[in-house]
Amino acid sequence: MSTEINPDFGLTAEDCTRHRAGFPPEIVERLAASEPRCGTGTCWTSASGPAVSPGSSPGPGHGSPESAHAAALLEQARGLDREAAVEIAYEVATAEDTGLPDASFDVVSAGQCRHWFDAPRATAGFGAIETFPFDLDVPYTPQAWTGRIRAGVGASLTAERVEAFTADLGGIVRDRFPGDVLRAPHRTWAVVAVKPAEEAGR
Repeated sequence: MSTEINPDFGLTAEDCTRHRAGFPPEIVERLAASEPRCGTGTCWTSASGPAVSPGSSPGPGHGSPESAHAAALLEQARGLDREAAVEIAYEVATAEDTGLPDASFDVVSAGQCRHWFDAPRATAGFGAIETFPFDLDVPYTPQAWTGRIRAGVGASLTAERVEAFTADLGGIVRDRFPGDVLRAPHRTWAVVAVKPAEEAGR
């Protein structure tokens, strides 16, 4: 029996918008310090979505083009862009096949998504040069934390199972974390990689 999971994050796009915290400012600062192009170069954000827009992706600045495989995620991101009065170009594409010419951008960023990629294809030609982690606590209401987890799990469940999951997790959170706010420990982990000069120049 196949155990392959093919999530449809378009189903959970609204939960992503409402409940997923964006990237902390610390990750942008650390990336800019570790690799100058992360702070100044032209950037393409792969596997984007409402949790990383507008301008909170781990690449440089507002207005950097972004892509995702689920069109519904990008539509939610456009709504956030309108509220923030920024303009970002979006494309429906996969990390493995963006359709872009080689060497179109100085930086390609991908956050909270690499485990969904065909890693050998998506990272072909790159070499890791640095990795770093740091920890922080992110405050959530019990309802928001339930929605945050549902935003990921719900992409692989039927509507009936999503409803049951929400009820079960909501009960667990209320029992184990009473109060109006829970602080969820998050580990932020990053790898900075570059293409060899001869590859990047092609």
